[in-house]
Amino acid sequence: MSQFFLMCFLLLSNIAAGLAVFLLWRRRFAADAAFSAFARRARLYGAICAALGALAVPAAGLFGEMACPALLSLLLGMLLFVSDRMKLVAPLAVLVAVACILAQGASLVPVFDGRPSALGSVAGSVPLLLLLCGSLGLGAELCQWKGGDNAAPAFIWPLRVALAGQLLILALVPCAGENAEPALQFMGLYWMDTQLYWAGALSTGVTIGLTFMGRATAVFQSVLVFFCMFCVRISIAGLYVLGH
Repeated sequence: MSQFFLMCFLLLSNIAAGLAVFLLWRRRFAADAAFSAFARRARLYGAICAALGALAVPAAGLFGEMACPALLSLLLGMLLFVSDRMKLVAPLAVLVAVACILAQGASLVPVFDGRPSALGSVAGSVPLLLLLCGSLGLGAELCQWKGGDNAAPAFIWPLRVALAGQLLILALVPCAGENAEPALQFMGLYWMDTQLYWAGALSTGVTIGLTFMGRATAVFQSVLVFFCMFCVRISIAGLYVLGH
């Protein structure tokens, strides 16, 4: 159960972080009434996600280990909530969003033989990079799907880049050779034996293809984005719970 709540925290807080980043682009679409109306709803949605994500950490019984990311997620939600009335808060929300992702990456480094990987190592950076790509992908997906016809093209390329980065990491980790650090080898073996890892990798690839098929597949694309992000985060959470 702790694995599920940890996944919920990662997914919800990453949604809020991604929205915080891409809502800064709203000035480019100031004349787009549809996007302006969406931005107001998105800030409230991001605030709710961040708050619920923070509540999932104590529900998972992990507040001691994940206290800093949880508090940053709660702060991010507060900043998103007030940014609708206080425009200067938006850049601060982006900084807190980045700090939240960094704190999550530092907390979720793989543990092998009782020793956590260094954050700067290859194995230690994998969760951070996946969370970063996922957060940007979630934010871009929400904005390009609901941002109005004029806003959509501006967000589709960040979505493709984020998904491509996620797919590249997912594909390379199981390819770690015998000369790689033990934590990276263990991560690859664990993921290759996990069905949700394969589901996340395959759905990420399919989603990239759907982004080139126009607005007709927007709903299916959105569902697949959230599904692949769910699969990736449950794979990260499973590795964390196993290591601890």
